[in-house]
Parts: sequence; structure tokens; C-alpha cells
Amino acid sequence: MAVRKLIKIERKLLDIPVYEYFCYVATEGLSPIEAHRSYGKRATGETWIEEYKSQMNAGHLRTGEFWANAALFQCAVLVLNCIN
Repeated sequence: MAVRKLIKIERKLLDIPVYEYFCYVATEGLSPIEAHRSYGKRATGETWIEEYKSQMNAGHLRTGEFWANAALFQCAVLVLNCIN
């Protein structure tokens, strides 16, 4: 499925529309715009995970306790959200 999204209209001698194009392959029964929104949310979540892993060093928590790691994770997410 494909989605064409209007970005702007350039006003020159003639009005020229500028588009972004997106193509998706999915097995769900989604309409093209539903697939675009769904994949957009997923991409945003993956970006947050990558930021957390690289900027907050989340992949290297040294405690062996689940609740301690959970508390550290929540604190790091709160700090990252405040920074952003």
C-alpha cells in the first residue's frame, strides 16, 4: 500500500504541490492511512528506545535486583523526558 501526503504548495508561475511518499507492506487489514499512522507510532517508539539505550546507558544496569533496575529505568525516563 502507498500513501501520498501533501507537504506544501509552492507558489510560482503555477501552483506546484510538494508531496512525501510512503510505501508499506503489511498483513493487517489496515487502510493505507491507518498503516501510515501505525508505523509512525512504531518508529517514534523505536527512536525513544534507541535514545534511552545510547544516551542513558540503559543497556548496562549493574544491579541484580529487578525493582532496583525498574526504579533506575523510571528515573532515567523521567530525566530524558525533562531534557526533551
